[in-house]
Amino acid sequence: MVELTGDFIKILNVFGTKIKKDAAAYFDKNADRYNSYYVDQNEYVKWIRHVLIINLVQEYIANKEEAIVDIGCGPGYLAFDLAERGFYGIGMDISPNMLKICRSKIGSVKNGKLWTFEEGDSEKMRFKDGSISCAIASGVLEYMPSDEGMFKEVSRVLKPKGFFICSVSNLFGYTTCLNPIFDKVKSLPGVLPLASIIRKSVTKSSYGATSLGFNPRKHFLPTFKKRLRKHGFSVVEDFYLHFTLFPAPLSTMFERVTGYLDKKLDILDKTPLRHLGACYIAIAQKEGK
Repeated sequence: MVELTGDFIKILNVFGTKIKKDAAAYFDKNADRYNSYYVDQNEYVKWIRHVLIINLVQEYIANKEEAIVDIGCGPGYLAFDLAERGFYGIGMDISPNMLKICRSKIGSVKNGKLWTFEEGDSEKMRFKDGSISCAIASGVLEYMPSDEGMFKEVSRVLKPKGFFICSVSNLFGYTTCLNPIFDKVKSLPGVLPLASIIRKSVTKSSYGATSLGFNPRKHFLPTFKKRLRKHGFSVVEDFYLHFTLFPAPLSTMFERVTGYLDKKLDILDKTPLRHLGACYIAIAQKEGK
């Protein structure tokens, strides 16, 4: 029985490591596409999440000279906006091509010299114990083998009473409830090109539909919060975002009709229906004096 359990754990570790490697390869290969997509969709959930995180940093980080680390910084837009507001920090990503984009733009950003960018692994960060005042992981945990590695490492590098801002995909999110079905449909011959044509037409984007080739993790949020507590974090505030009238991809197809209403639905975060939001954001504080 002990041997079987050990083998099972090894299997889980193999599959867990695979999603991390697959995600790293995907985002590195599609760095330019992701950068353009981020800019084009200026009212998409990524920007709603982006603005909320900026506001949380401004509210909770009193000393702008204390170090912030943006884990999985992608093309750098969060770092750019924090730099413009006078915050100092490090953008870290596992993708060399994402970091090239960051470095190519930071020179034109106000206070850009306050930020540096480096390649790194969120489960093995180079920072000293207790050296960081705020860690941000926005849209990263979905691509990790588990939460444990990052939670342990963030807890190590954060100062006592430091803040951890993180976002995950809600297992019970209404907007993304059809994603597993649609992912299978996209694998059928001819479906992905057709979906790309529809998406380009509806969103007026130069980029069509894509297939990740792997399934990002979704989180059962009571367990997620329990894991945070296990690693010495207490949730100070949390938010549910990304509500739509129709689940994706229907929300994209009918965006011209329902888009205006969809943009107003984040008000549901103030109601019992908040638990159906597709995106969950928490700001948690590390224990300590």
